[in-house]
Amino acid sequence: MDKPQRRIAYTDLNVWKRATEFSAQVSRVTESAAFSRSPELRGQLYRSALSIPSNIAEGEGQGTNRATLKFYFIARGSLYEARTQLLESLNKNCISQHQYGELSSLADDVTRLIAGVIRARRAREK
Repeated sequence: MDKPQRRIAYTDLNVWKRATEFSAQVSRVTESAAFSRSPELRGQLYRSALSIPSNIAEGEGQGTNRATLKFYFIARGSLYEARTQLLESLNKNCISQHQYGELSSLADDVTRLIAGVIRARRAREK
């Protein structure tokens, strides 16, 4: 008889932890006075970054693999959106080249982790 598969809490997942770290760093950066010239960009960047770990958490709470996978795609879309807004923030001098590099590096990590989860969950569908 097969043992039931132990479910890992989403807060223990590396992908969620790194996405939360990215979101927290974006939050800190957007609090700077440099964003006062672009409040819409500040808000949109903050929301898209927060959406990444939020969608991972929501996806992990779903009852089926297919539903969970859908939320990982949404999280990936939010990450791509945040990366675009980071570039715009750099172009508008709201963040420094150094901040952009650090956030981009962390975003690369999150991108790889999300891609790995998507690959694994797609394999389950087959």
